Amino acid sequence: MLKLYTAGRSGNAHKVRLALNLMKVPYEEVEMSFEDGSIKAADFLAKNPRGQVPAIEDGDEAIWDSAAILIYLARKHGGEDWLPTDPAGMAHVMEWLTVGGGEHLLGLARCRFMKRNGLTEGFEQAEKIAWKSLDMMESHLKARDWLAADRATIAEPACFVYVALAGEGEIDTSGHPAVTAWMDRVRALPGFVEAP
Repeated sequence: MLKLYTAGRSGNAHKVRLALNLMKVPYEEVEMSFEDGSIKAADFLAKNPRGQVPAIEDGDEAIWDSAAILIYLARKHGGEDWLPTDPAGMAHVMEWLTVGGGEHLLGLARCRFMKRNGLTEGFEQAEKIAWKSLDMMESHLKARDWLAADRATIAEPACFVYVALAGEGEIDTSGHPAVTAWMDRVRALPGFVEAP
């Protein structure tokens, strides 16, 4: 059975958890920790040289980085439904995977991390990136239901998590109605699971 290596409330690990549930792929969660050293242990570093979560182990394959894992899962379990194979369709999904690992990580996720840990230095810069990414999504979603295609793709789990958790970074998404409606559509997908 596929193993998902996760830690606490990792948003990046939840991207993978969400995709696994949406694709109805059976999996086992393996909780890693900085406190007990398991995330930096040699056997885990052999699977993921970054020493971070998420990572998956699927038979003989060990794959790390949430975007890489989403692509792997889509190709292995989701087919054309979750990752189009036509050049433009694939490129549009990749655009949003980049946003999920770029602006969302540097903005929304960083604001969340800083507020949860009582940090202030650099918050203004992270907040600017967060608002810019939400404004970009709002503009894009005003004319469509989904980020990259006429249906949900792996772009949805790639971008959903940190937008849904924006309030933990004191970023209020309520002024972005198209983003809010998109989050409601994602939550209505069969197999959806909320972040822990």
